[in-house]
Amino acid sequence: MRRKNFIPIFLLLLVNIQSLPAQFSFPYFNLASLSKIQLVENATLDGNRLRLTRAVQNQIGAIWYKQKQNISTGFVVEFEFQLTEGGGFWGGGDGFAFVIQNHSVDAIGYGGGALGYGGIPKSFAVEFDTWSNSGDPNGNHISIHTAGIRENNSSPETQLAYAIPDFYLDDGDTHYVQIKYQGHQFELYLDTIPTPILTTPVSIEDSLQLQEGKAWVGFTGATGAAYQNHYIISWTFTPLNAPVGIHTRNNQSFTNAIQFYSSPNPFNLQTLLHLRIPEASHVSLKIFTITGQLVTQLEDRKLPAGDYTYIWNATTANGTVLPSGVYFAVLQTTEITKIIRLILVK
Repeated sequence: MRRKNFIPIFLLLLVNIQSLPAQFSFPYFNLASLSKIQLVENATLDGNRLRLTRAVQNQIGAIWYKQKQNISTGFVVEFEFQLTEGGGFWGGGDGFAFVIQNHSVDAIGYGGGALGYGGIPKSFAVEFDTWSNSGDPNGNHISIHTAGIRENNSSPETQLAYAIPDFYLDDGDTHYVQIKYQGHQFELYLDTIPTPILTTPVSIEDSLQLQEGKAWVGFTGATGAAYQNHYIISWTFTPLNAPVGIHTRNNQSFTNAIQFYSSPNPFNLQTLLHLRIPEASHVSLKIFTITGQLVTQLEDRKLPAGDYTYIWNATTANGTVLPSGVYFAVLQTTEITKIIRLILVK
């Protein structure tokens, strides 16, 4: 169920981080990234990772992407996190949250068990909690909370869904999260588990009364008497403006944002790679192993503007069936390079 992974160095060199409307991708972080991100309180850049808090008492931090994102059309969020050096009261604890909020670009809530999001109005939080606070049935859980336009909190009254992983979130391993929101349905996938561990119907845009369907997205974290390092290692936000499952191509006029996402992911037999390009562009789409070996090339030519869907059935170019593991779909167009981490589970 656990996995350790890394992005090959050659893939990192391919990445050209763009500040495109309604989408962003940080396969790693550097000083250039900070111009697009608001760091609040104790949040900081630590090497090529963002750290919400240090492993000391009474820390609090938040990370927000400065440009509001379109929530109402649906989105996919992917990130990796790592919790290390737990200590203090009873061996360490508290946690962090992925948060959507329409309060301010430098929003921060309360510390300790509030995980930095408690106290932020107009917010929707997915908390990754490693400490049993008042009202928590388990100290190692993932849950969803919103109080609508009122100040959010981690109480059972604001809870929409709850799950207990079969491993400790603060085990020091790197863990992968994928969140999908579309058609007022919320799903959360963890590591290589093929089915969502959290799912709930919810209208985030209506609950938070979003203007034009947009909000800030980011992370909050906190420590109290117990503590740990809260690291965000990578982070991608992709809007779902394109309908899922399109297999036709056309020359319609689209928004200026190039969109690239996969579904399902993790997957078992095959996954669909969805691409939307707003204008004609040369497109290269390749699949690589985690060690950087080329698996297959799905596209390599100039394409007109339109929607494109590619089916990858977890085989090489010569039809060899691949084992379970992590693979990378690398999209290169005239404008950008984007990478999707694919998880094959058999």
